[in-house]
Amino acid sequence: MQNKKSKRANRVLVVGSGLGGIRAAIDLAEAGREVVVVESATHPGGLMTQLDRTFPTDNCDLCSILPRLSANGWRRRIELLTMTRPTSVKGEAGRFTVSLTSSPRYIDLEKCTACGECLRKMPECVRFAPGLNFFSPTCMRYPQASPQAFSIEMEQCADPGLLVKSCPANAIVLHDGEKTREEVFGSIILAHGAEVFDPSGTGSLGYGQHPDIVTSLEYERLLSSSGPTQGKLVRPSNGRQPSKIAWILCVGSRGLREHHETYCSSACCMFALKEIIVTKERFRKDIDACVFYMDMRTSGKDHELYYLRAREELGVRFVRCRTRNLIHNDKTSRLSITYLPDRDSRVDRRLRHGGSFHRFQNLRERPQAGANHGCRA
Repeated sequence: MQNKKSKRANRVLVVGSGLGGIRAAIDLAEAGREVVVVESATHPGGLMTQLDRTFPTDNCDLCSILPRLSANGWRRRIELLTMTRPTSVKGEAGRFTVSLTSSPRYIDLEKCTACGECLRKMPECVRFAPGLNFFSPTCMRYPQASPQAFSIEMEQCADPGLLVKSCPANAIVLHDGEKTREEVFGSIILAHGAEVFDPSGTGSLGYGQHPDIVTSLEYERLLSSSGPTQGKLVRPSNGRQPSKIAWILCVGSRGLREHHETYCSSACCMFALKEIIVTKERFRKDIDACVFYMDMRTSGKDHELYYLRAREELGVRFVRCRTRNLIHNDKTSRLSITYLPDRDSRVDRRLRHGGSFHRFQNLRERPQAGANHGCRA
């Protein structure tokens, strides 16, 4: 009886398989604990697997995290359950009874060889959503994803019978359904991670109205060699490389209006600076970069030096202001920005809050009536 209680108390549930969840699971397993990791997405890794590089070394994200995400990288004592979420928790510390509900993948993981025939023949049926998926060459969230198997969006599939015939491994499971199981754990770790702010509600900024206005995560997907364009930086509207790019930061941050958050994430400044530096290092004078921001929050170790490098060495232009709106010229297919500038232009040396927004455009300053200024394509 005592051994059974000890075994239950030794088990840990980790909710979320991003970088924090993976690190917690590995540390617990190395300490001798039995770990179950649940992930609501089709594959583990979280936001990290969708990024191109990481501050401060600017090294490849996937190169550092893939060994932990491959099938061989999962330690003994760790069980991974993808497309699974906890739906109820009962009990107390030392004995939690948790209901785990798994969504249907419609794929037999034992049979699927990830050959890609289902994607090639019926791409509308294959689930994929890491950003800019209309360019997607594969449904895998990243190379060597675990489990190395596809996932079907059955409600999007017009002809399930044809989908079954497209699979040479006979791995399609048409009548797969939601499954629920109960497990007992001694403790639970919540590692939900983060998500990018959805700027769709900020209509004046044009997101969703023009393909060349993209979020920070979508821009990362364009930069990444594992992304939809294999690392080629192109404008979604015409497939051409942009000559100038504007980063609009602090979108949805510290605002009182609907769809805005009341706080600063404190991480987006370095997120955006990293993207800017990687872009300038790759393209140098071929791409001009301009940054519109509210505050520059470079408070960590060497963060200010990173900012100064972008501004002084790479020639990135920083404009401290409140962005008013983005305007698309239908005749020229160019984009322009109007903004309310800060009275003291010298304060752009200090702080900044990185936002959730990038856009492709050509820029030049143009004074307008009153206090508004514009940057036009």
